[in-house]
Amino acid sequence: MKIRLRIASLVLIFLSPLSSWAFRLSPMIANFAPSGSGSTQTFLVENTGTEKVAIQIEAFHRYADEQGKESRTATDEFSVYPQQMALQPNEKRNIRVTWTGSRQPDRELNYRLVVTELPVDLKKPKERENKLGASLTFLMQYVASLYVTPPSATSKLVVDSFKVMPDGEGLLVLKNTGLAHRVLKGTQVFVRTGKDSRTELKGEQIEQMQGENVLSLSSRRFLVPLSAALSAALVRAEKANPGTVKAEIELN
Repeated sequence: MKIRLRIASLVLIFLSPLSSWAFRLSPMIANFAPSGSGSTQTFLVENTGTEKVAIQIEAFHRYADEQGKESRTATDEFSVYPQQMALQPNEKRNIRVTWTGSRQPDRELNYRLVVTELPVDLKKPKERENKLGASLTFLMQYVASLYVTPPSATSKLVVDSFKVMPDGEGLLVLKNTGLAHRVLKGTQVFVRTGKDSRTELKGEQIEQMQGENVLSLSSRRFLVPLSAALSAALVRAEKANPGTVKAEIELN
């Protein structure tokens, strides 16, 4: 089963040697107002392990290309306090995050809060040898989603284009022309070869889309597996009447 990074994630980093990798962060999604009381949000971090743990907290601007590949750049548009901390076993601490950027953004802005366990020898860790004789450290990292959303900003998802590729797959491009992100849940996709001919794509054809995030004013591309019969029918229809083959989406 293919595993994809979606709204938020938990990552294990492999270094050397072994740590307890036991802390929790919540919430994993936070919505900020550009100004006022909603511009500050509080996160809770808890050491659930039996050893002292050190962590670092950083904010990043978040970008995604049409394939959904994410990139990040450091940002100073949030005030994060504290930026580092050490937690005793079972200790809980708050992280205060305040938006300090534009008070009137023209669209929703997308960021990540990355909380990473630091490879600090607070207590001498137990080393475990792997089969090759090298030791590993399992460090924990949480990646939370931060959205700075102007009042009344909403998403608007449309089909930008659809075509049958030479290998028979369908290339579907969705575009979010709205000012807020949209997560694809319960999405239905249909292809048309004419006014009264509409076929719904189901199962594995749209499985890859479910749970995917289309950020504001951005596009996402999906390769859709098509049956040989449907692919051939779409190619024939397009040759006979160019421009008649289209895709449609319905959002729940």
